[in-house]
Amino acid sequence: MRRVNHMNRQVLARCFIAVIAVIASAFALPSPAFSSAFLPVGSESIPLPKPLDELIDNVLGIPPAMVTGIALDAPRQRRENLLAPNLPQTILPLFLGIPYRDDGTINETGQYVLFNKPDSPLPSPGLNCSGFVLAASRLALGRNITLAEAVRDREGDSGPDSKDGHDWDFGFDLIMNISERYARNFLLPDGMSLPEHVTGKNAPSFDLSGPGFAAQLLPQIQPGHLCLLSFSKHKTQNSPPYLHYHVGAAVRDGPHVWLYHASRGSGKVIRHDLASPEECRRFQNSYKNSPGSYKRLTAVQVRPFSFDD
Repeated sequence: MRRVNHMNRQVLARCFIAVIAVIASAFALPSPAFSSAFLPVGSESIPLPKPLDELIDNVLGIPPAMVTGIALDAPRQRRENLLAPNLPQTILPLFLGIPYRDDGTINETGQYVLFNKPDSPLPSPGLNCSGFVLAASRLALGRNITLAEAVRDREGDSGPDSKDGHDWDFGFDLIMNISERYARNFLLPDGMSLPEHVTGKNAPSFDLSGPGFAAQLLPQIQPGHLCLLSFSKHKTQNSPPYLHYHVGAAVRDGPHVWLYHASRGSGKVIRHDLASPEECRRFQNSYKNSPGSYKRLTAVQVRPFSFDD
């Protein structure tokens, strides 16, 4: 498997710093270290208090002092017991509370923008569901995935003149594009097999409102992995999807299985503990079926690069 080259690491570091700097300046986060983490930058060092310095070290796989533009007062050597297996569950909580914005994302240089206007920075934070998944995946997977890579129409079947509608499978394409260079696997409901060629029409999916949803999905989510999710709508329970309309990400964290997503209804990035029966029921109730709109969930589990890859 490929390793992130030095230039990509530099770009990712700047992206990481820009993202967290905006978050830290815009929100009152629980730890005082976050609110005081980013002081005006001069010719000296940029202070990176824990846990941010450890996150950068572990995400990039190199000491932060090696990244151009970052000089630490006391660069430290990487420890042998790196936190790499815990990166997804360490990184995703950093996005909690970021406001929801239609079409909102973060570009490759760490600026809040719109998917349709990637070169026009916005003055305040805001992400839609796709923007959140892309930004979080960049940090959790250790690669500065470009907007063009993330939104590629994999089958060429969802353009403006598509018979199925423009961007009908955008969510599915997004999670597949993000995970493309990594070891990945589809999580399968009981009795469902994987097609030889998986597309937005035949991807395996879980019945979101089904009584066996949690029992079938949760045991397959492995520690240290990032699970990318695409929510789809179907005209009947067993018909192909006609729309992949929402995306999220799930991680296992000890006894918890957290599902994160940017929610228009909640107005921000939120999470649900699917390992809690009561919380899982509330989550399922928010995705109830209606005539002509049966909801299902496709899950792609991704293993981040290790530092030996």
